[in-house]
Amino acid sequence: AWLLLETARLFALAPILEWGQISLLGVTAYYASLLALLLMLNGYLRPVLALLVPLAGVLVTGGLARVPQAKIVYLDVGQGDSTLIRVPDADILVDGALRSLGVKNLIVIATHADADHVEGLEAVLDRGGVSALILGHDKPMGEDALWDKIKAAAIRNRVPLREVRRGEVWKFGSATLRFTGPRQDTLLEDNFNSVAFALEYAGRRYLLLGDTPEELEAEMNPGAVNILKSAHHGSRFSTSEILLRRTRPQIAVISSGASNTYGHPSRTVLQRLERFRVKIYRTDREGAITVDLNTGGISVVNPNPATGLPGPPGKTRSSQ
Repeated sequence: AWLLLETARLFALAPILEWGQISLLGVTAYYASLLALLLMLNGYLRPVLALLVPLAGVLVTGGLARVPQAKIVYLDVGQGDSTLIRVPDADILVDGALRSLGVKNLIVIATHADADHVEGLEAVLDRGGVSALILGHDKPMGEDALWDKIKAAAIRNRVPLREVRRGEVWKFGSATLRFTGPRQDTLLEDNFNSVAFALEYAGRRYLLLGDTPEELEAEMNPGAVNILKSAHHGSRFSTSEILLRRTRPQIAVISSGASNTYGHPSRTVLQRLERFRVKIYRTDREGAITVDLNTGGISVVNPNPATGLPGPPGKTRSSQ
């Protein structure tokens, strides 16, 4: 046992080797190369032709690797919230904790002071590589112990704090963030002070609302969006009918924990989304949900084993 622990400690001193994610094309090229090798060894393929297969795979996958990668990952963090946005000119973490995903220069958005949104951010800030901490309305020191720890971590690591308000527009190369919250005036409850914004990239729009309640949703008019991140884990006090009429999303993503004690997502919200013909993705059911910002394609960790698509086992869902 001692030898095992010491070996782990020794190798933990080395820098992390980040592999990233291998695409379906990369997997196909790999197995095509293995097949070519087997055919050559069994005399069915000439050596020159067998070598051309891996060479072609290297050229194709290497060429695609130079295409700027852009994606949103709605992370599965149980009964919490965390979203990673990766565009060519910025990596943006919205709430929550983050394991190593090859992120080098990170912008962190703390939507509001609720623990289920920001409890992991102190560790993220201490990990290093954070270039800015964006928040809505700040709180005086001593008012919220967790919020104080996060701000102390930012100060300790020399991370600048930036407050945002409704109406501000930030650009990161070809990506644009249009902030729809919080309001200019400070409200008492943390949820009412949530940072909310629409991400615009490659002709598509993605709305993230934090825990914005329906009273403030009624004040927003962000325009049509492709994907709506349902506020407050699908609580019945959010994802209002007026918001759905104004945004007309094709897809809604809900972040909630399996069998959570709050009853999230609300049956009322699910029925409302279905009435508006919005396809629903849930982290408690599908795990992490990844959206390719260049193509709009979606992949999930836990598809329905019967259909290969998102949805509970045994039920067929239409694909988008």
